[in-house]
Amino acid sequence: MLHFLSDKKCSICAESDIRTLEFDHINPTTKQFSISQAVRLGYSWGDILKEIEKCRILCANCHKKHTALQTGWYKTSIHGGTDRNRTGL
Repeated sequence: MLHFLSDKKCSICAESDIRTLEFDHINPTTKQFSISQAVRLGYSWGDILKEIEKCRILCANCHKKHTALQTGWYKTSIHGGTDRNRTGL
């Protein structure tokens, strides 16, 4: 996996530090499994590559920000640290 990511960069900010790069499923409804879990569990490289085709590369910061927007999560108070989603639940 390190070799696969060695020439990649974040598709949002262009970060190229391999320690920060992650796979982001472009359409979450097509996600069959997490790439990192598949590698740890010994899935075939062919199956992993098929799943990677559904992804883009993001750094950890951009991935977290994108997922927060995608799911409607945000922090309502920097100082208080209260977590809420936009529906108020």
